[in-house]
Amino acid sequence: MRNPWRDQVMRTLAALQGITEPRDRLAAASGLLLGARYRRNPLGGGPGLPERGVVTLSFFDCVTYVESVAALALSKSPDDYRRHLMKLRYGARAPSWLNRLHYWSQWSDVHARRGIIRPVTPTRDTVRIRRSLSTIKSVPPAAVELVLHPWSSAIPEADIVGFGSQRADLDVFHVGILRRDRLRHASRRAGQVIEEPLADFLTREQGSGLLLARLQGGEE
Repeated sequence: MRNPWRDQVMRTLAALQGITEPRDRLAAASGLLLGARYRRNPLGGGPGLPERGVVTLSFFDCVTYVESVAALALSKSPDDYRRHLMKLRYGARAPSWLNRLHYWSQWSDVHARRGIIRPVTPTRDTVRIRRSLSTIKSVPPAAVELVLHPWSSAIPEADIVGFGSQRADLDVFHVGILRRDRLRHASRRAGQVIEEPLADFLTREQGSGLLLARLQGGEE
């Protein structure tokens, strides 16, 4: 019996045929998933629980939406997709709750080193903040310094955005895909993946700055 996710991925990859550049595939894939359901904690799991390795294109939170879109952009087959997705979720480590890249700044650092993304560092009006990442009590705390773009819709060209938190124990409170001046993201408020003007989101929310990146392609 076929896994439902394989059929979902095959159909989506078929719609991306003929698009070769990873960034163009990211933009197209993010549009194909508009309307998918929002689900809080879609991966389940937790300390001491087995990792289920959830793979689906039916529902997302903000992080799993970005991971899934990036994996689609990098893949040619369902097996390829699952391999990329697991690397995006855990880096080079075995799947487990503790090995998940729970914090977005750590996710970004790991995949920048892999060559999958390239951080877009602001050249002026840089916002630098220090955070002690400790909001997930079962994960060892970590100290980080974030270099952020100001909280403004006038931003350099980028593909992926993380919205910096104002909390001292958290780096980023939300992530999404940028398409020019519009934001595609899995919205708890809307209950689904939506597209809206980036300026509307920034007006509605409060944050410390923007963590920006471009999709590169990187390792096979």
